[in-house]
Amino acid sequence: MPHGLDEDFRCKRRAVLTLDGVPFDGTHTWSQVYETLCRHLAKLKPAVFAQLPDNPDFISSRGNRYFFRQRDDLRAAADFGRGGFAETNLSANQIRDNSARLRGALGLPRDAFTVFLREDRDAG
Repeated sequence: MPHGLDEDFRCKRRAVLTLDGVPFDGTHTWSQVYETLCRHLAKLKPAVFAQLPDNPDFISSRGNRYFFRQRDDLRAAADFGRGGFAETNLSANQIRDNSARLRGALGLPRDAFTVFLREDRDAG
């Protein structure tokens, strides 16, 4: 059963994330999914990714940034290339929210991301 980025993923284990029908498999955690997604999107739109550290949409309500140019500024940094780093010490719902923000920043359609959960796969 496909799931969108508007659902609650608390206590859910993902199985596969797709972007425009292309699966991102071989990842075991939400953080790995997010890391893989950031690397892929950074290759698609490098100019947009270069501006993410300065984009106010990627700063939490507490003032924490989700993207930086320096690894030392993050708790758990993932290098997505092109001189940028993403915070990956996030909950499943924070990753969902950031993925939705990335979708908007990159101009991707609302249904570009689809998540298939492990519970659904195992139920069959």
